[in-house]
Amino acid sequence: GTVPVSEGGWQMLGPTDEAFEGFDAPRAMTGSEVEQVVADFAAAASRAVAAGFAVLELHAAHGYLLHQFLSPLSNTRSDQWGERTLLLQRVTEAVRAAAPEAGLMVRFSASDWIDGGVTPEMTAEFARVASAAGADFFDISSGGLDARQKIAAGPGYQLPFARAVREKADVQVAAVGLITDPAQAEQVLADGDADAVLLGRELLRNPHWPMLAEAELDGAPEGSVWPAQYTRARP
Repeated sequence: GTVPVSEGGWQMLGPTDEAFEGFDAPRAMTGSEVEQVVADFAAAASRAVAAGFAVLELHAAHGYLLHQFLSPLSNTRSDQWGERTLLLQRVTEAVRAAAPEAGLMVRFSASDWIDGGVTPEMTAEFARVASAAGADFFDISSGGLDARQKIAAGPGYQLPFARAVREKADVQVAAVGLITDPAQAEQVLADGDADAVLLGRELLRNPHWPMLAEAELDGAPEGSVWPAQYTRARP
C-alpha cells in the first residue's frame, strides 16, 4: 500500500472512502474539493499549451479519479457528483475553455471486467457527454478500477470495445491493447474497428516501430518517415 498519513504520506481522496484492495482507504471528497479538481485540470491544460503541446488527453480510465466518478462500482455519492458523468463533463468543458485550439482526447475504460461495472454502452454515453463538452477523440481501453477484475487479455482483446463506442456514440476512437504487428494494426483500420491505433509498450520496446511498419506496409514511399541517416537500414 501507500505510506500512512501518520508517517508522512499524503491523504488520498476519492468519490467515497472505499479502498482499492490492498491499499489504504481514501477520504471522500467534499464538493469544494471536487470543484478544485476541475480548476486544477484547467490550470494543467494551460500549462501544457504554454509548454508547446498541441494535443491533450484526459485520463478517465484505469482507476484514475475521473474513472472512479464514472463507474457505478466506485461512485455511490448522494450529492450532485453522484451524477456519474458530471465531473467528466465539467472537466472537459474547463479544459476545452483553457485550451481552445488544442486537440482534446479522452481515455476511457470501456469495461471494468466485473458485474455491475462500466460497460461499452455506458462508455458510449460517456463519449457523447464528453464530445458535447468539447472532446475531439476517444482512446478506448479497459480495466484498472477494481481488484476483482478478470481480464481476458489477448491480441486485439479490446477491439470490440472500440468498435462499440465508435458505432453507438458516432465518435472517432482509437484502439489500444496488445496491438504489436503492423499488419494487425492495419487490419484494425480496414475492419472499421477504430479510426486510429495507439501504441504504448510496443513503442517502448521498439521506438522505430512506425518506420518499420511503413516499410512493411507501404514500401517507404516518397515523403517517408525514415530519416536520411537511417535509410541504409530500411528493409
